[in-house]
Amino acid sequence: MHDAGIRYTEDALYGKLQETTLKSNKTGEIIDTYLNRDNSGLFRSSTRVSAVVFVGYDRDHEFKKKVFLNPNAKNPLCEEEIKIIRGV
Repeated sequence: MHDAGIRYTEDALYGKLQETTLKSNKTGEIIDTYLNRDNSGLFRSSTRVSAVVFVGYDRDHEFKKKVFLNPNAKNPLCEEEIKIIRGV
């Protein structure tokens, strides 16, 4: 994901952010509205990737290093590995 912004990276990994609206079948009245992600992200389809490291600029044009963990990973990183990657 060369030169991708942090938001595009999050969308690519976790799925695109979307707003879901629930309506009553009887009245058509809106019952609830909430944000969630669709199923298009890498982490939805892959259990072999444990994490992705983002190194680049955030929305405020500040340099960031962020570790995105895959919640579905078969071999998730342990806390010690995460600390090493983050440079803590």
